[in-house]
Amino acid sequence: MATPGFDEPRIASGPFSSYVLDNAFDEMFDAERRDAETVAAMKAARRGELVNFVGVVEREGWPVESWTERGTRQECIDCFAGWNDEVHAIIDSLDVPYKWALLGRHPLDHFCAGSVCVIGDAAHPTLPFLAQGANMAIEDGMLLARCLDQFSGAEALRRYEAARMVRTTTIVVRSAENATRFHNAALANADGAADYVAREWQPERVRERYDWLFEYDTLTSPV
Repeated sequence: MATPGFDEPRIASGPFSSYVLDNAFDEMFDAERRDAETVAAMKAARRGELVNFVGVVEREGWPVESWTERGTRQECIDCFAGWNDEVHAIIDSLDVPYKWALLGRHPLDHFCAGSVCVIGDAAHPTLPFLAQGANMAIEDGMLLARCLDQFSGAEALRRYEAARMVRTTTIVVRSAENATRFHNAALANADGAADYVAREWQPERVRERYDWLFEYDTLTSPV
């Protein structure tokens, strides 16, 4: 699956974007609309001066790996055909929407070779559906520093790899699982969506999916 995203921060003038801006300082506003194959998310940014729009569309056969691939407003309109006027008010205000593919990768079985190791996306590229890409790189750096402080040479890198492998692999796999959770056919109609959300977002299921993620401590994790 290759998924282009449209991202353009220029302010929109419609009532929906005005509501986003008017409430930017009162609450963290996150508006989302979903169907089975598309997701749109809008957030106020830069002290309420801008609206950030991200659209995610499931699509086959678009493997361009670029952060600067230019899209068109019409392409974005077509992708969200049939969506409500609030979403199209944002799309109509876009100048140049940019798009990029979200490309899944299988977890690696090693990060180190001899005296060389990789961290961050080079070690464990992941889809963004656990929002952990940058965080994993920070964790890598902390664990690598601890290993280098306590061990020398190849042993330090071996310890780093062992300390990170299970967690990063689990994040990569569960991020991919969340892609199917967020883009589920049950969300295509109101009745199915209500039942699906009630089932998948019960407190115990949310804790099961996320507590392990946020309870991790790079200062105390064994190396």
